[in-house]
Amino acid sequence: MTTHNHPIVSIITVVFNGAKTLRATMDSIVPHLSDEVEYIVIDGGSTDGTQDIIAEYAGHLAYWVSERDRGIYDAMNKGKKMASGRFLLHINVGDRLIHIPISTLASMPTNVVCVAGRVHRTKTGTFSPSNGFSLNYHNTLHHQGCFYSKQHSPDYNTTYRVFADFDVNQKISSDYRKIAITNEIIASHEEDGISNNPKYFREVYEIVKKNRGWIWLTACWLHFKWQGLKAKTRSYAK
Repeated sequence: MTTHNHPIVSIITVVFNGAKTLRATMDSIVPHLSDEVEYIVIDGGSTDGTQDIIAEYAGHLAYWVSERDRGIYDAMNKGKKMASGRFLLHINVGDRLIHIPISTLASMPTNVVCVAGRVHRTKTGTFSPSNGFSLNYHNTLHHQGCFYSKQHSPDYNTTYRVFADFDVNQKISSDYRKIAITNEIIASHEEDGISNNPKYFREVYEIVKKNRGWIWLTACWLHFKWQGLKAKTRSYAK
């Protein structure tokens, strides 16, 4: 099932001082490794024992490095550069891999840039991806469930600290035929990460304004105001 002696999927984990949860993440990935699936770990120069844990798994890794970087998306770009798989899947520290739909990925047309699956979230339940007009104003593809084409997907914009994956999704969604949806659950995502911190949410508005313009920025603002109102209503009901 390999293509020209390259794997179908490269799984990439980026980590910085994640010794407490890294082992569980890596243990969820190792059973899925094969000639079709390789594993890459990019550490940002941790000082908490993370490097020792990675070294224990070195025999399972196609590549790993520990060095300072310019943040999570710089690390992800490094992983992409070193990957040899047709598709890239980012399972970061704290997350768990559940399933890789190898046969689905192997049969995808070469113009498909992203294959998006479902993701179990630890607090808010299972996220199901969608590919339609809603992606113009909010993210409808979950990063831990997305297999991105190495050849055709853009690099992450490192000026964004938290939502560069949304920027990538908007860029590839200009042609919706490039995105395929699968109903399979790919991963489990820990919702205590930085992406759930409201203080970084201004990036979402910046991305929508840059990629889609003012009309969709207004739609984005209204969407999240409505989501906030619904959340408050539910809390009052309790």
